[in-house]
Amino acid sequence: LQSCTGKEFCKFGITETKEFAKKVVVELENRFPDFKEDLTIAISGCGNTCSQPQIADIGFVGAMIRHEGERVEGYDVLLGGNLEGTSKSRIARKIGVKVPSTGVVDYIEKLINDYKTDNLGQERFKDYLAVLQPVGSVEDSE
Repeated sequence: LQSCTGKEFCKFGITETKEFAKKVVVELENRFPDFKEDLTIAISGCGNTCSQPQIADIGFVGAMIRHEGERVEGYDVLLGGNLEGTSKSRIARKIGVKVPSTGVVDYIEKLINDYKTDNLGQERFKDYLAVLQPVGSVEDSE
């Protein structure tokens, strides 16, 4: 998992990233101790994307979103990025899904569980993310 400096040390940061990223890793390891696939996650605190979410399997870009009628810290989700040579590299796509900071781990858990249920013919989780076509948005942005 890669993160930028976040709002604690960056004047552009919208979301806190460093400590948050550590919590995400610990929680995912607790929920999925047997999940051994290579996976890259990038958490960026703003649209400058210093953590390079465009080339991560799962990227989160900090934004203020509307959640349960309130403006809260959250993330735009990008899926399917990859740096794997000249023929398999691809830029992640913004999928129109927004998650509050409190929902990031649950969102990743849903992706992993959906993959385990139906991998859409893909052998690797990263390839599943590249072909996945999520529908709708978790939250509406301002």
